[in-house]
Amino acid sequence: MPLAAGALVAGLFILPPTSASPFAPAILAHTQARLAICPSFNSALYGQFTVESLQVQRDGFSVYYSSFCLDNTDALNPGAGFRVFQRGVFDWVDVGGEDISYYDAGCMMPSYAGQIVCCTASTGEHGQYTAVFGRVLAKNASTVEVVYDTGDVGRMRVVNEKFAVASPAIAQGAHLRLYDRDGTLVHERALDLRPWARNTGSTGCAP
Repeated sequence: MPLAAGALVAGLFILPPTSASPFAPAILAHTQARLAICPSFNSALYGQFTVESLQVQRDGFSVYYSSFCLDNTDALNPGAGFRVFQRGVFDWVDVGGEDISYYDAGCMMPSYAGQIVCCTASTGEHGQYTAVFGRVLAKNASTVEVVYDTGDVGRMRVVNEKFAVASPAIAQGAHLRLYDRDGTLVHERALDLRPWARNTGSTGCAP
């Protein structure tokens, strides 16, 4: 159900980043990410929008979302992506995000090629966050966890084979783990997130 305009205002203006309320990131995630992906305020307010994962860290939070804007006629390909928010002095700062609606992380189909997970590491256009996102092809994996060397941890369920785990801090390395529905570890890999590794494609994310 769309949020009312009053809820939009409340989420944006009366909940400071120092608030202990768990609703501050949740409300802001809905409002800011809606406005970031939809082409107009009207379509953002009245379109369908789902926060698939809200990952709260020490200095901010990130949100993975899917959406049908009011004027989006491509019902088979809803918008999907992530936004990252950093704790500021007086407000939450939207430091950016990426649309991964059509992103396949270099995975080949069909999945019987032996691929388990394919991912990409990104720090945004200007190094404002760290994100690991991609596709999970292992049929028994339902949850993705990324533990960054900064201490931030993001965890989300796999949504239509896709995932995105982001942090407002810049990490140099991480561990990516896949779990099944029972919480059993089914796959793990170390990721090198340093600039030269990202530039040369040697992060460990390759299919």
